Amino acid sequence: MKILRAIGVFITTALIYLGIPLAGWGILKIGSFFGTYHYSGYAVLVFTFSLLVGIQAFTSLEGIQDGPGAEGIKVHRQSIIGSLLIGTLAVALFIIPFLSRHGIGVFGQLQIISWFGVALCGFGYLLIYWSGLALGKQYSAEVTLQKDHKLITTGALIASSVIPATRGFLASDWGSRYYFNPGSDCFFYLGSWL
Repeated sequence: MKILRAIGVFITTALIYLGIPLAGWGILKIGSFFGTYHYSGYAVLVFTFSLLVGIQAFTSLEGIQDGPGAEGIKVHRQSIIGSLLIGTLAVALFIIPFLSRHGIGVFGQLQIISWFGVALCGFGYLLIYWSGLALGKQYSAEVTLQKDHKLITTGALIASSVIPATRGFLASDWGSRYYFNPGSDCFFYLGSWL
C-alpha cells in the first residue's frame, strides 16, 4: 500500500509540474521542448522534486497532507480560495509555455535568464519540500491551530518570519516565468500576489 501511495504521489507531482507545461508547449512539439537545455534542466528538476515527494510519501504522509486535528477547521471560503489558487497555478503552467513557444510577449530569450529561472524554481521547490519536512504532522495547507499544537523552532522555519512554503511558491512562480519566457512575466503578475 505504501509503495502504491508513493508511486501515485510521484506521478501526480510530475504530471502537475511537467505534464501541464508540456501540454501547454504542445505534445506534438515535445522534441523541441527537450531539445532546449534549460527546458530539459527543468524536466530533471521536476523529476527530482517528484522523486523526493514520492519518497516522503512512502515513509510518511507528514508534510504532504493535513496533519491530525486539521479536519473540520476549514471554512467554506478557504476551500473556494484554495481551488481558485490551484486553478490559477494550472492555467499559468499551461499558458506560460504556450506563449513562449508561439513567441507571444517574448522580449528575447537569453539563456542566462532561463537558467536563472530554473535555479529559482529549484530553490522554490526546495523551500516547499523543506517546510513540509520541518512541520511534519503539524503541516496544513491552510494556516490553522491544530490539536496538540507545537512551536517549531528548528529547520526551515527558524530562519524565516514568513512560512518558507509561501516563499517557495513565490520563487517557483517567478522562476517559471523566466525559464520559459523572460517576457511572459508582464502577463502573470497575478501569480505572485496569490
